Amino acid sequence: MQASLAPTWQMIMLRGVLGVVLGILAIVWPISTALTFITLFGIWALVDGISSLVQAFVRPNPGLIRVALGVMGLVGLVAGFFAIFHPISTAVTLTWFLGIWLIARGIMELLLAFSGSSLSPRWLLLLSAVVDFLLGLLFALNPGRGALGIATFLGIVALVWGVAYLAAGFALRKETTTLDAPAPAA
Repeated sequence: MQASLAPTWQMIMLRGVLGVVLGILAIVWPISTALTFITLFGIWALVDGISSLVQAFVRPNPGLIRVALGVMGLVGLVAGFFAIFHPISTAVTLTWFLGIWLIARGIMELLLAFSGSSLSPRWLLLLSAVVDFLLGLLFALNPGRGALGIATFLGIVALVWGVAYLAAGFALRKETTTLDAPAPAA
Protein backbone atom coordinates (compact mmCIF):
# COMPACT_ATOMS: atom_id res chain seq x y z
CA MET A 1 0.00 0.00 0.00
CA GLN A 2 2.75 2.47 0.94
CA ALA A 3 4.61 1.82 -2.32
CA SER A 4 1.49 2.63 -4.34
CA LEU A 5 1.13 5.99 -2.56
CA ALA A 6 4.76 6.99 -3.05
CA PRO A 7 5.38 9.39 -5.94
CA THR A 8 6.91 7.81 -8.98
CA TRP A 9 10.21 9.08 -10.27
CA GLN A 10 8.46 10.10 -13.50
CA MET A 11 6.06 12.41 -11.63
CA ILE A 12 8.89 13.96 -9.64
CA MET A 13 10.87 14.54 -12.82
CA LEU A 14 7.78 16.04 -14.50
CA ARG A 15 7.51 18.50 -11.61
CA GLY A 16 11.19 19.27 -12.05
CA VAL A 17 10.87 19.89 -15.78
CA LEU A 18 7.84 22.15 -15.19
CA GLY A 19 9.74 24.07 -12.52
CA VAL A 20 12.75 24.56 -14.79
CA VAL A 21 10.59 25.65 -17.74
CA LEU A 22 8.47 28.04 -15.65
CA GLY A 23 11.61 29.40 -13.99
CA ILE A 24 13.29 30.08 -17.32
CA LEU A 25 10.14 31.71 -18.72
CA ALA A 26 9.83 33.97 -15.65
CA ILE A 27 13.49 34.98 -15.86
CA VAL A 28 13.45 35.59 -19.63
CA TRP A 29 10.05 37.36 -19.67
CA PRO A 30 9.57 38.98 -16.26
CA ILE A 31 7.02 41.52 -17.56
CA SER A 32 4.76 38.78 -18.91
CA THR A 33 5.25 36.84 -15.70
CA ALA A 34 4.28 39.82 -13.53
CA LEU A 35 1.22 40.51 -15.70
CA THR A 36 0.20 36.86 -15.52
CA PHE A 37 0.50 36.86 -11.72
CA ILE A 38 -1.58 40.03 -11.51
CA THR A 39 -4.24 38.59 -13.83
CA LEU A 40 -4.38 35.42 -11.74
CA PHE A 41 -4.68 37.61 -8.63
CA GLY A 42 -7.54 39.45 -10.35
CA ILE A 43 -9.37 36.21 -11.07
CA TRP A 44 -8.86 35.10 -7.48
CA ALA A 45 -10.14 38.46 -6.17
CA LEU A 46 -13.24 38.19 -8.38
CA VAL A 47 -14.00 34.68 -7.14
CA ASP A 48 -13.40 35.77 -3.55
CA GLY A 49 -15.63 38.83 -4.02
CA ILE A 50 -18.46 36.79 -5.52
CA SER A 51 -18.11 34.24 -2.72
CA SER A 52 -18.31 36.95 -0.06
CA LEU A 53 -21.39 38.47 -1.69
CA VAL A 54 -23.08 35.08 -1.87
CA GLN A 55 -22.31 34.48 1.81
CA ALA A 56 -23.66 37.93 2.66
CA PHE A 57 -27.02 37.48 1.00
CA VAL A 58 -27.70 33.73 0.88
CA ARG A 59 -26.82 32.67 4.42
CA PRO A 60 -28.72 34.01 7.39
CA ASN A 61 -26.13 36.34 8.96
CA PRO A 62 -26.49 39.05 11.61
CA GLY A 63 -26.57 42.60 10.22
CA LEU A 64 -22.95 43.56 10.92
CA ILE A 65 -21.56 40.33 9.43
CA ARG A 66 -23.79 40.74 6.36
CA VAL A 67 -22.50 44.30 5.86
CA ALA A 68 -18.86 43.22 6.34
CA LEU A 69 -19.23 40.37 3.85
CA GLY A 70 -20.97 42.70 1.40
CA VAL A 71 -18.19 45.30 1.65
CA MET A 72 -15.51 42.61 1.30
CA GLY A 73 -17.34 41.26 -1.74
CA LEU A 74 -17.55 44.66 -3.42
CA VAL A 75 -13.88 45.41 -2.68
CA GLY A 76 -12.93 42.00 -4.11
CA LEU A 77 -14.92 42.70 -7.29
CA VAL A 78 -13.37 46.14 -7.74
CA ALA A 79 -9.84 44.83 -7.07
CA GLY A 80 -10.40 41.87 -9.40
CA PHE A 81 -11.71 43.94 -12.29
CA PHE A 82 -8.96 46.53 -11.81
CA ALA A 83 -6.25 43.83 -11.77
CA ILE A 84 -7.63 42.14 -14.89
CA PHE A 85 -8.22 45.30 -16.94
CA HIS A 86 -5.28 47.38 -15.63
CA PRO A 87 -2.60 44.82 -14.70
CA ILE A 88 0.38 47.16 -15.06
CA SER A 89 -1.10 49.77 -12.72
CA THR A 90 -2.06 47.02 -10.29
CA ALA A 91 1.45 45.53 -10.30
CA VAL A 92 2.99 48.95 -9.67
CA THR A 93 0.49 49.76 -6.91
CA LEU A 94 0.92 46.42 -5.14
CA THR A 95 4.71 46.72 -5.31
CA TRP A 96 4.52 50.26 -3.95
CA PHE A 97 2.37 49.07 -1.01
CA LEU A 98 4.82 46.22 -0.44
CA GLY A 99 7.63 48.78 -0.31
CA ILE A 100 5.82 50.91 2.26
CA TRP A 101 5.07 47.83 4.37
CA LEU A 102 8.73 46.72 4.24
CA ILE A 103 9.94 50.20 5.26
CA ALA A 104 7.53 50.22 8.23
CA ARG A 105 8.60 46.69 9.14
CA GLY A 106 12.28 47.67 8.98
CA ILE A 107 11.68 50.62 11.28
CA MET A 108 9.76 48.46 13.77
CA GLU A 109 12.50 45.80 13.76
CA LEU A 110 15.09 48.50 14.37
CA LEU A 111 13.09 49.74 17.36
CA LEU A 112 12.70 46.17 18.64
CA ALA A 113 16.44 45.57 18.33
CA PHE A 114 17.16 48.42 20.74
CA SER A 115 14.19 47.94 23.04
CA GLY A 116 15.80 45.09 24.93
CA SER A 117 12.49 43.25 25.19
CA SER A 118 12.87 41.11 22.08
CA LEU A 119 13.51 37.38 22.26
CA SER A 120 15.56 37.43 19.02
CA PRO A 121 19.27 38.24 19.02
CA ARG A 122 19.90 41.95 18.43
CA TRP A 123 22.20 41.41 15.45
CA LEU A 124 19.54 39.31 13.70
CA LEU A 125 16.89 41.99 14.19
CA LEU A 126 19.30 44.67 12.95
CA LEU A 127 20.13 42.62 9.86
CA SER A 128 16.46 42.00 9.18
CA ALA A 129 15.65 45.68 9.71
CA VAL A 130 18.31 46.77 7.22
CA VAL A 131 17.22 44.23 4.58
CA ASP A 132 13.53 45.08 4.98
CA PHE A 133 14.18 48.83 4.92
CA LEU A 134 16.42 48.70 1.85
CA LEU A 135 14.06 46.41 -0.07
CA GLY A 136 11.19 48.67 0.93
CA LEU A 137 13.01 51.72 -0.38
CA LEU A 138 13.82 49.95 -3.65
CA PHE A 139 10.21 48.86 -4.13
CA ALA A 140 8.62 52.17 -3.07
CA LEU A 141 10.97 54.37 -5.10
CA ASN A 142 10.74 52.24 -8.25
CA PRO A 143 7.72 49.95 -8.07
CA GLY A 144 7.83 49.00 -11.75
CA ARG A 145 11.30 47.54 -11.50
CA GLY A 146 10.39 46.07 -8.13
CA ALA A 147 7.54 44.10 -9.72
CA LEU A 148 9.94 42.81 -12.37
CA GLY A 149 12.45 41.93 -9.66
CA ILE A 150 9.83 39.94 -7.79
CA ALA A 151 8.88 38.06 -10.99
CA THR A 152 12.54 37.33 -11.72
CA PHE A 153 13.13 36.16 -8.14
CA LEU A 154 10.14 33.81 -8.37
CA GLY A 155 11.59 32.52 -11.63
CA ILE A 156 14.91 31.79 -9.94
CA VAL A 157 13.12 30.00 -7.10
CA ALA A 158 11.11 27.90 -9.59
CA LEU A 159 14.29 27.08 -11.51
CA VAL A 160 16.13 25.98 -8.35
CA TRP A 161 13.16 23.88 -7.20
CA GLY A 162 12.90 22.36 -10.67
CA VAL A 163 16.55 21.33 -10.63
CA ALA A 164 16.11 19.89 -7.12
CA TYR A 165 13.10 17.86 -8.26
CA LEU A 166 15.01 16.61 -11.29
CA ALA A 167 17.89 15.50 -9.07
CA ALA A 168 15.44 13.77 -6.72
CA GLY A 169 13.73 12.11 -9.69
CA PHE A 170 17.01 10.76 -11.03
CA ALA A 171 17.96 9.48 -7.57
CA LEU A 172 14.58 7.79 -7.13
CA ARG A 173 14.81 6.26 -10.61
CA LYS A 174 18.22 4.85 -9.79
CA GLU A 175 16.93 3.45 -6.48
CA THR A 176 13.85 1.96 -8.17
CA THR A 177 15.82 0.27 -10.94
CA THR A 178 18.25 -1.14 -8.36
CA LEU A 179 15.38 -2.59 -6.30
CA ASP A 180 13.62 -3.99 -9.41
CA ALA A 181 16.74 -5.66 -10.82
CA PRO A 182 16.70 -9.46 -10.57
CA ALA A 183 19.01 -11.02 -8.01
CA PRO A 184 22.17 -12.53 -9.51
CA ALA A 185 22.05 -16.30 -10.04
CA ALA A 186 24.19 -18.31 -7.68
